[in-house]
Amino acid sequence: MLKLQKHLYCPYNISTPSVVTVELHLIEDRIRELCEKAATVNDSEVPALFAELQALLADHSASVRYLAVKTMQRVSHEPSSSKAAD
Repeated sequence: MLKLQKHLYCPYNISTPSVVTVELHLIEDRIRELCEKAATVNDSEVPALFAELQALLADHSASVRYLAVKTMQRVSHEPSSSKAAD
């Protein structure tokens, strides 16, 4: 079973959006694995599985918010096309 370490995919430890994108794929892959596994695990494994899934979903959400902020910052600093035509 793949165990992701928080420092590997926490968006606050990452300086570039491209790295966050790569890490998002790791998170998404693990989320898919856990969702597939959820249908077949023993009842005793469900709490741990859901705890990991909840943590991954929170990290995924934080990563997407981070990318959105970085994108908005980049877009707001780019010259508009009407200014470039002048």
